[in-house]
Amino acid sequence: MLSCPECGSKNPDTHKFCRQCGVALTHKVCGECGAEVVFDRPECDRCGADVRTLLRAIVYPKAEAIAKWQQGTPLALDDLRAKSLPERQRYRVVSPLRADLTEDCPEIELKVWDAQPFDIPEARTDVPPLAQSYVTLQSNWTSNAPPLHDCWQTDDETVILLKDRSTLPLLVDRWGDNSVSWLQKLAWLEDMLDLWLALAELDCRASLLDLSNLRIDDKGKMLCLQRLYRDPDTDPATLRDLGRVWELFYQESGQTLIGSMIALLKNLASGQIETIDRARLALQRIAAEEEEEITEWSSSTPEDDPTVIFSQLLALEVAGQTDIGQQRSHNEDTFSTRTQIETMETPSDRALSAKGIYILCDGMGGHDGGEIASSLAVKTIEDYFKTHGLDELPGATSIREALQRANDAIYELNQQENRKGSRRMGTTLVMVLVCDTQVAIAHVGDSRCYSFSAKKGLQQLTTDHAVATRAILQGVDPAIAYSWINAYQLTQALGPRESEALEADVQFLELEEDTLFVLGSDGLTDDDLLEMHCIEYLQPLLDRDSDLKLGARRLIDLANRENGHDNITTILVRAIVQDK
Repeated sequence: MLSCPECGSKNPDTHKFCRQCGVALTHKVCGECGAEVVFDRPECDRCGADVRTLLRAIVYPKAEAIAKWQQGTPLALDDLRAKSLPERQRYRVVSPLRADLTEDCPEIELKVWDAQPFDIPEARTDVPPLAQSYVTLQSNWTSNAPPLHDCWQTDDETVILLKDRSTLPLLVDRWGDNSVSWLQKLAWLEDMLDLWLALAELDCRASLLDLSNLRIDDKGKMLCLQRLYRDPDTDPATLRDLGRVWELFYQESGQTLIGSMIALLKNLASGQIETIDRARLALQRIAAEEEEEITEWSSSTPEDDPTVIFSQLLALEVAGQTDIGQQRSHNEDTFSTRTQIETMETPSDRALSAKGIYILCDGMGGHDGGEIASSLAVKTIEDYFKTHGLDELPGATSIREALQRANDAIYELNQQENRKGSRRMGTTLVMVLVCDTQVAIAHVGDSRCYSFSAKKGLQQLTTDHAVATRAILQGVDPAIAYSWINAYQLTQALGPRESEALEADVQFLELEEDTLFVLGSDGLTDDDLLEMHCIEYLQPLLDRDSDLKLGARRLIDLANRENGHDNITTILVRAIVQDK
C-alpha cells in the first residue's frame, strides 16, 4: 500500500495518483523549487536541495551480537554512509548518532533515510516487545508520542524506526522565549504530568527527564517526545526527578522563578508532593493567582511595559451569522455559541464571572456530507464539555480529547456508510473557550480565529492547515508554495482519517485589554478580506455600545460582495476588561 504524502490516504501499490486528493504517488516534490524528484534520489536534480525523508533508527543488539557491532559489523559505526539496514534495504544509513554497548539494554542510534517514503511499512502482528511501548503510547497520545514508522526483529537485533523530530525546537529553548505566555508554559507542565501517568505504565518515565528529548511541534504549541527511554530497574524515576527537570527549565533559559513556582519545586524536591493530582492542583492554583506579579512568565513582548497589569472581565458578548453565499446550493457551515454569565453587584462594586464556548465548522463531503460532518462535530464537542464542565479553562489535553471524539464520530460514520473519495465527510473547526480573562483557541483546517484590539490591531491567531502554509513554515518561498496546484489543499480535517493522524493546534492567552475575537470560515477570510477592511468593519465593534449582531451581518454582506464563492460564517466574541 502507498500512503499519500498530503492527505495520508492509503492507496494500492499500482496507483499513480491518490484516489482521495489526486496527488502524484510516483515521485516526491522538492520543497524548495517544486521540481519532481524520483524516490531514491537524496537531492533535487534542479536545485540540489536535500529531499530525503529522515528517520531515527534505534538498534538493540542481542547479547551474542554485541561483539559484531563493536567490531564494526554488520554496520561499521565509522563507515556507515550509503549502507542500508539489514532486513530493510529501503532504509539507508546517513550517520551514527550514539552507541552505548555497555548497559543492560545496549543500543545504537542511527540517522537513516527512507528511499521509499510513500510505501506503507508492512503491518506486523508480531511487534517486538521493545517496540510495543511506542504502539501503546501512540494509541492514546497520538501527537505527543514518538511516531513509530517501522520495526522488526532478527536473530541478532531489534530495530525501531521513528520519525525524526531533531529539527523541532527544544522545550527548554522555547521556555526562554519571552513571547511565550506563562499560561502556555503552565500548559506544557500539565502535559508533562499527564504524560508521566501514561509513561509510568510503560516504565518509561525517564523519557521526560532528558532535556534533549523534550520538543515543541513546528506550530510552537504541542509538547513532543523524540523517543522513549526505559526506566532503570533498580532506580525508577520519581516526581522529585521531574521537579528537577522543571527547575532546569529556569536554570538553562535564565528565566526568573516566581514565588508560587519556587514553593512547588521545593515541595516536589522534599517529597511533600507525591502524587500527580497534587502536582496538577498546585499548577492550577498558580494559574489562578492573578494578583501575583509575574516578571518573566508573561505574554508581553520585550517592547511592552514589563510591569504586568492584571485584568478582570466586565462583559462578554457574542453574535454569530451564517450565509449560503452567492455560488453554493446549500450551506455546509455551522456554528454554535454558549455563554454562561454570573454577576455579583454591591453599592460599591460589581463582579462578573463568564464562561463561553464558541465553535465554527466548515464541512465537506459532497451533497449533504459537509452539513452532516460540521453539525456532528459541533454536537459532539458541545456534549463533551457539557459532561466535563467549564468551571475552569480546560487544558490542552482535554481540548484535544474533545476534538478526537468529534473526529471519531465522523470517521465512524464514514466507515459505516462506506464513503470513499470526494464523498468522504469531514470538517474544519475553529473554537474559542473563555473562562473569565483566560482564553483557549483550538483549530483544525483553514477556518481561522483573529483578534482585534486597540493596542495590537488585527492579529491572525491560527495558522491554516494547508499544503502551502506547511511548506512556507518549512522554509519554502511563499510565491513558490502558492503556485502549486494543491497549495490550498487541507492537511488536517476532522473525520476523513482516524484520530491518530489528527494534529489539532491549541493555544492559550490572557486578556489584557478589550478584545474582539473573529472566528471565520474561508468564505469570510479568503483574499485577505479582514486584513483589508479591519479598520472599517472591526474597529468600531470594540465600542461596547456597538451592535455585534449588526456587525456580523455587515461582515457577511462584505464577504458576499468581495468573495461570495463559498458559504460564509462568522462568530464575533467581544470581551471588555478593566485593570484590577
